[in-house]
Amino acid sequence: MPIYFALVGIQLNLIHDFSIVRFALFFVIAFGLEAIGTLIMVQFTNLNLRTKINFAITMNARGGPGIVLATVAYSYGIISIEFFTVLILTTMLSSMIAGYWLRHQQKVDDGIFMNLTKEEK
Repeated sequence: MPIYFALVGIQLNLIHDFSIVRFALFFVIAFGLEAIGTLIMVQFTNLNLRTKINFAITMNARGGPGIVLATVAYSYGIISIEFFTVLILTTMLSSMIAGYWLRHQQKVDDGIFMNLTKEEK
């Protein structure tokens, strides 16, 4: 599998096939909509607020499936090389944010993943 990801990375040309404005716009919209959708759905659970926020941020991680989907769409000519680059970078950044966020949450409160629900009164 690492060979596959290396081959995908070789296809990226951040000098000629990349627009920082389009990337930032797409990333903010994609990340925001996913977080809002997740926050709406977890309102129907007994999770505490910190856990709900953690879910909203970590559900954004697109990972390997995002890279595979972008590669297939590009190879069939459905998307341009510029949008392919945006999708790959969005996948990478969203996965990194989720990992760093959870690591930060654990440093702040070592037992955060033990008590996920609201306290009973």
